Amino acid sequence: MYSGHEPAPYGHHLHIGALYTLPDDAAARDVLVTAILQHGKRLKTQRVTVNLAANDDATQTFYARHGLRQ
Repeated sequence: MYSGHEPAPYGHHLHIGALYTLPDDAAARDVLVTAILQHGKRLKTQRVTVNLAANDDATQTFYARHGLRQ
């Protein structure tokens, strides 16, 4: 994760490049994303962006559960 300051449309944002846990643990990923989103609110970021493959339905669903959308 990094905080960025770019021209519109991104502005002040947090970016999640990759999110892995070892061992693979969905609950731990949920905790991490929740913490990242809370951190973004504290920083008053305009958005959170993520990297994911267009055909990765499971990851899209995961982030959608946390309120992130395309």
